[in-house]
Parts: sequence; C-alpha cells; structure tokens
Amino acid sequence: MHRFFLIILLCIPALAQTRPNILWIMAEDLSPDLSCYGSKLNAGKTPVLDQMAKEGLLFRQCFALAPVCSATRSAMLTGAMQTTSGMHNHRSSRTESDAIHLPQGWSTLPELMQQAGYVCFNIGKDDYNCRYDRSKLYNLGVTDTKNPRAKRDNGGQSFDWIKLVKEGDKPFFGQIQITGGKWVNNEKRMAKLASRTNPADVLVPPYFPDIPEIRKCFALHADAARVTDEDVAAILQSLKESGLLENTVVIFMSDHGMENSPRHKQFCYEGGLHVPCIIRFPQSFRPIPADTVDESLVSLIDITTTTLAITGAPRPAWFEGRNLLDTKQKAPQYLRAARDRLDWSLDTIRSIRSQHYRYLRNYQAQRPYMQSQYRDGTDYMNELRRMMATGELDKQPGGFFLPTKAEEELYDLRKDPHQVNNLAKDPASQEILAQHRAALAQWQKSPGDRHDEKESDAALRCVIKEWPKQATDPVYQALK
Repeated sequence: MHRFFLIILLCIPALAQTRPNILWIMAEDLSPDLSCYGSKLNAGKTPVLDQMAKEGLLFRQCFALAPVCSATRSAMLTGAMQTTSGMHNHRSSRTESDAIHLPQGWSTLPELMQQAGYVCFNIGKDDYNCRYDRSKLYNLGVTDTKNPRAKRDNGGQSFDWIKLVKEGDKPFFGQIQITGGKWVNNEKRMAKLASRTNPADVLVPPYFPDIPEIRKCFALHADAARVTDEDVAAILQSLKESGLLENTVVIFMSDHGMENSPRHKQFCYEGGLHVPCIIRFPQSFRPIPADTVDESLVSLIDITTTTLAITGAPRPAWFEGRNLLDTKQKAPQYLRAARDRLDWSLDTIRSIRSQHYRYLRNYQAQRPYMQSQYRDGTDYMNELRRMMATGELDKQPGGFFLPTKAEEELYDLRKDPHQVNNLAKDPASQEILAQHRAALAQWQKSPGDRHDEKESDAALRCVIKEWPKQATDPVYQALK
C-alpha cells in the first residue's frame, strides 16, 4: 500500500514536497544495551530511545555487515555487501596507490538520493573504503573533499544543518554520527550522569573471566548507552523546535557491537554484530503501525534499500537488501557477515546467521583470536594477556583465548546465547551444519565474496606506514 502512496506523491508536483525527510542517527560501537531491548542494567535509563520505539518500529534482530565500522559503512553506502564491492578490508583505499573504485555503473546512496530530489549531508566521519569525491555525495556542509584522513575521521564537519535544510525547498537525507559506545570519548559526560552503572551489578558472560577489569568494561558500555540516549534526545529536540520532526523519518542504529571487549567488536559473534535499530515515523508518513516490534532477521544493508524505497526511486540492480517497509517481502532465511583485515591484524572470518543458529568459518584458524590488536595496552587487555600467559584461561568456555581457532563453529542461540558450545563436530548437528555451509557457499557463488583475493602490496605497505611498530606479521615483514 505504501509503495502506491509514494508513487502518487512523486507523480503529483504539488505534493512532491510532502515526501518525508530521512535522518540516520548512527551510534558508533553500540550493542543493544538499551531498556527497550530488555537491558537490566539500563532498565528505565534510556527513555528517549524507548519512546522512539513506542512511536515507531523496533527491530529485535538487526545485525551489522561486519564487526567493524568502515566495512559496514562501506556496504551501507552502496547497498551491497562490502565483500561484493571489494571494500571489505578495514581502513583501505586511503591513498591513490591503494585506491579502490566502485564497480562500473554503481552509484552511492547519497548520489541516488540526490537524483530522487533530496539534499544530502553527513555530520561525522564517512569511513568508506573506496575513493570518492565527497562533494558529489553530499551537497550540504562539505568543506574538505580531498583529504583522505578527513574523510575517515571527520569528513562531515559540524554545521547548522537545520538552518540549511529549512532554507531549501527539497526534502533532506542526513547522516549524523554520534559517539555511542566509544565510552572513552564520553567519559566527561558519563561522569555527569544522574546515576552510574555499578560494576557489581554486571553479569559477566561465561566466555570471559569474572575480573574487575571486565566488569568495568560492561558497566562503562551501559553508561555510554545512557549518554547515547541524551544525544538522540538533543537531535530530536532540534527537529521538533524547527518544525521538522513531524515530516522526518528518523532511523537510529549502530555500525557494530560493543568496542571495549575483545570478543565483541572485530569478531563475528552476536556481541560484534547484533545492533540496535529503531525507525520513528512522522505523522505525515506512517506505513507501519506505531509500537511495532519486528522479530525477523534484519541486516543494516536493508536500511539502505529502505531509505531509497521511501523516495519512490527504483531499486538499483546491485542492491542486496530488502525494503523493511514492504510487508510483502519475506525476511531472509540467512544473514551474512564478514571480518577481514582490521588495522594491522590479519584474519578472515565469514558468518551465517539463521533464526536460531550462528555459523562461523575461520579461514585462518592457525591465527589466535587474541592476536595483536588496537586494544592492546588497555587495563583489561593487559590482565587478559597476563592470564593467558599463565594458562589461567586455557579452559575458559568458548576457547577464545587459545592459540588457534576451530575451522568451523556452530552455535544454537536458543540454548547457548553466549556461543560457547561449538556444535560443529556434534553428530546430531550435522544436518544444520550442512545447511549453513550451503548458505555460505551460495553467498560466495552469488553475488560473490572477494575474500580469496590477496590484498595488494600497495595496500599492505599503507598498513605498514600507518602502524610501523605493530605490523610485525610475516606478511608485512616480506614487504619491508
């Protein structure tokens, strides 16, 4: 029904301006540690996001494309998996020597939105793993189109977007990045919270030892979620005061899971991929009843498809997601996710998520999960590495601290939500294992997975240049 409604709007010039604005609020590094997702630590502590869910649509099972920002954001930019476009290695294409270009004929979502009659902006980092001219993607607030580091770290500087969009005569598509679960960036603000999370109240997952450093990590993440709620409140208030709120679809989400935990961000378990996702509809555009909870499998790539669908524009041939507002489209049986090179850490992992199972294929099983990574030097990593050295974690459930990985992992999420009991060699689980293997094989056949393409020497030399002390792997040593 809503598709017909959109077509009518586009065909009648007098009504064209009633198409809703669309605003993405992207919280970094945030697992669904919110009251509306059942968080006990934050029960009643995230009222704005709770209210946003009551006024809109909450997706209970939404997952990132990768457990790291640039790969997920790159996929959302194009509407296709990062493994399809070749943008799967984290922080790649930062120089001309290792440039990655979009496949011929592809356009980015902001370009497609402009073609549909929208003005576009992005406040915060872009972090896309391809070469692009920022002024072609965003036509509001662009101040630096050439500096690759600006594109990564603060591509969209802050500006008075409310003033600019109100002065125009077109609907807007905006992206606002907020710090979310990056609690280090929010320490001063967390100190001002009316109440702080007590580490004693944390239930430590069984894959971690119950130590003060880990308890502190989870307590800080809960506090960061409360600060996130305040950030969203400020954005919604700005929209309300400007008279834009009731003609703006607001989509809140995160790019991947919790940062300050070595089994969450960077890894293809639930903790790294499960993210919050809420859509608030204005009075002028309500294709789904308020206070709806969707339990189907949802991927962040669906947000790209849904965003373009709201404009009434045709779906490009390369798009891989579904329109979440089209109730006639069936949810997929399987979702896909991938981990590749992250900073200087080399690993290749693919994951298939079904309604009740998560499957992982570790292509470099000889590498430990706990190889050198960007978290090294933090108090919790120092303590975990000390415990590993003494053998204290050899029997920790899940095997995350062992020197090698299993080639395959399969978990029954109903019985084992923390994913510590690997069923890959369980005789009773072989049929389920075969189904998920087949789903992975189908993905790698169509649309394709470029995981077996060796990253160029130029790209690896860029890694060495940026992290000369950390890039000690033999792969890098061969290029020095």
